[in-house]
Amino acid sequence: MSLMCAARAAPESDAGTKAELDSVEVMRTHLGQDGLWNFLDAARSEGWSVPWIHSDYWVGRLPEKPEGRVSLERAKRAFGLALAKALDGEALTLMKPADSAARESQAKRLLDAADWIRTSRGYGNLLLVTRAENLAHIPIGHLVADLNHPTNAINALMKRVNTPDEGLGFRLAVLDEESPVPIYAVRRGTVSEVSDRLDLAWSRKVKTVAAWCKANGVRFSEAWKHRARMPPECAFFADDEVSTPPYTTVNQWDEKQHKSYCVYGGVTGIRQRVEMLYRFRLHVRAFPTTPPPWFGPQEKIYTATEAAFDKAWEPFGRTYGPIWQSAARTYESIRSNRLMDWETAQIVEALEKSKSPSK
Repeated sequence: MSLMCAARAAPESDAGTKAELDSVEVMRTHLGQDGLWNFLDAARSEGWSVPWIHSDYWVGRLPEKPEGRVSLERAKRAFGLALAKALDGEALTLMKPADSAARESQAKRLLDAADWIRTSRGYGNLLLVTRAENLAHIPIGHLVADLNHPTNAINALMKRVNTPDEGLGFRLAVLDEESPVPIYAVRRGTVSEVSDRLDLAWSRKVKTVAAWCKANGVRFSEAWKHRARMPPECAFFADDEVSTPPYTTVNQWDEKQHKSYCVYGGVTGIRQRVEMLYRFRLHVRAFPTTPPPWFGPQEKIYTATEAAFDKAWEPFGRTYGPIWQSAARTYESIRSNRLMDWETAQIVEALEKSKSPSK
């Protein structure tokens, strides 16, 4: 029997709630004592299942009785926050120089973490999977930039990342569970088409928030501050508008950000950047850094690498689009060991700012 039941439904008895709460606390203790990777090794070997982690907003709407259910949901969220902090620690490790063998190991471990976390489809699980997969693209990007690293190994890693269809399914599952009212959007078609419909459906719901604000003398920009006064079918669509920098999963853990993660899919720009660099490698089969003759010392628009990538991409641009500049910038960031996802960049910036002498 697994240490932790992943089911989202409430346990059938007080004894079941207590047993589940104890198992969550045991996992949290293991994580704190053993570190992220030793914990995940134990979780896989022992068959532990990841908790189904709801949003703080959802937990706050639970009835006060029975008290054990609320305590259990809070414990799951505390465990999830501990995982998010552990991933932040790994993010700083990724900023240290490493060879390709180490980079491949880093990517595999992060994708293993994402695989384990996504076996439960709660709101918190969605945030953690997004973070882990974004982080995995840092070492994957370094592997792409190493022309000696085989493409079949890179392909194997990239195939483990949630596909757009899988990601959309996860996001919709969270919305379907946590929204108190159905969000009507036709779910047939491409990911882009469904996402656009979902955005429109959410916007229609936001109009109910605006109407409530007008009727109750509340500024619409501050609607999120008054969710406790709103009916549930209205309050759910008033996401938090103020965040604490750096804007990371850890700092946003208790915030309500359903639109950002469930409608838009979070900030995943590093994935597109690494994919563009990989596409460039597959077609050009090189990463040129010597600029063409027109590039001179007075050039202010492009770097030497961008100009070289632009020239090398000319035979492919009409078919595959103008990806050369993004690819060049990603390659430059890898060469300077500054390839980072959005969250890691903010963490590093905050650390560097804290270490710089105050003026």
